[in-house]
Amino acid sequence: MNEVIITALIGAISSVAAWFAGKRRNLAETQTTEIDNAIKAVNYYREILDDIVTRHKNTVKELDELKLQLAALEEKVKKLMEENRELITEIRKYKQLNGKEK
Repeated sequence: MNEVIITALIGAISSVAAWFAGKRRNLAETQTTEIDNAIKAVNYYREILDDIVTRHKNTVKELDELKLQLAALEEKVKKLMEENRELITEIRKYKQLNGKEK
């Protein structure tokens, strides 16, 4: 009878020890999995932010180029307007010389 009790106690003690060790192991694995998932999420969002930064820089460069083109076009419009005024003045002088304008 003592052997049965001793065997049962040894079985119970080893089961409790195995359960406790398994619980700690499962907890450690769960924490490791959570950390891995967090690292993956951080890397995912980092890639998205890097892409956004790259797109922003490219957009700023494009806007700067467009500003330069706009400035060049505005200068060209000013020159053409001045040339137009000069031509209008010349036409008025020509009309006055020919007596067609009062």
